[in-house]
Order: sequence, then structure tokens, then C-alpha cells
Amino acid sequence: MRYNLRHVGAREFSPLTFRELSAQWLTQKSVLLGDDQDERVVPLLRGVLEDLRAKPIDEQWGVVGAVDITINIVEIDGRRLHIEQESYVGVTIRGDRDLVDRVAGLVQARR
Repeated sequence: MRYNLRHVGAREFSPLTFRELSAQWLTQKSVLLGDDQDERVVPLLRGVLEDLRAKPIDEQWGVVGAVDITINIVEIDGRRLHIEQESYVGVTIRGDRDLVDRVAGLVQARR
């Protein structure tokens, strides 16, 4: 299922305080699972997410120049994991440190 990238007005964003940003930097992590030429990473990640019973929350996609980007948000054990697929970059996951480490480790174990 795919949706167009939503256009959100600036007034819908709430500015984060320094404390909130600091907390995110300390608890969040991003990991590049594979580059955009690695055709195995998406099926491997999909299998891990199915095994963890990840629940889809949102999907957005768009094109900026020559770059396609798809952002999926899933929920695993009540926590959100962001999955970004970007041309010329690859597949990146972002979320709580321990959740990202767990998912990345399971993907690596399946290689």
C-alpha cells in the first residue's frame, strides 16, 4: 500500500525544546542496513519485521529530483521504528537504540 507524501503546514509542527532534542539524541539510533544496490536487504528486513509482528503505522513516499524516498513507520512491542529507503543511500532504520540494535542484528544474522 502506498500513499502520496503528505503536505503538512508549518503550523502543524511543534518546536522541540533543547531537552527533548537531547533526550532523542541519547536514546535514538540510526543504522544503515544496506546500500541501494543491495537487493537482499528489503526481503531480509521484511522477514524480521514479520517475525517480530511489527504493526504498520504509516507509509509516505516522494520524489525529489532523481531521489526516491519511502518512509515506513512500524510499531514493535509498543515502540516505533522508522524505515527509510532512499535512492543512492539505501535502507536505514531509526528508533530506540535497543530496538534498532535488535532489528539490525536479526537482519545481519539472516545474511
